[in-house]
Amino acid sequence: CIRDSHYCFDFGKLWVTKAARDALKQAGQEPEHFIRRYGHGDWGDLGPDDWFRNIHALEDGGRVFAAYRTSLGTKIWIITDAEQHDTTILLPEEY
Repeated sequence: CIRDSHYCFDFGKLWVTKAARDALKQAGQEPEHFIRRYGHGDWGDLGPDDWFRNIHALEDGGRVFAAYRTSLGTKIWIITDAEQHDTTILLPEEY
């Protein structure tokens, strides 16, 4: 899904919840690190079925989802809505 330096799909507006921002700050990481991975089709810690669903969603529309861990081991999720209007970085317990 990598196309030069462009992302595979439109994120719409990017949102980061306070809890996710705090977790990233504690880990000394920026949201952009994970957004770059996400935008290039690296869905992180997902199984093959979820990777397939994301690829299908990019082709036919649908929610795109990824799961990562910060350098301190905190899980974070990134979710783009089906219409690709909004992308949110959040902790799983906030979903």
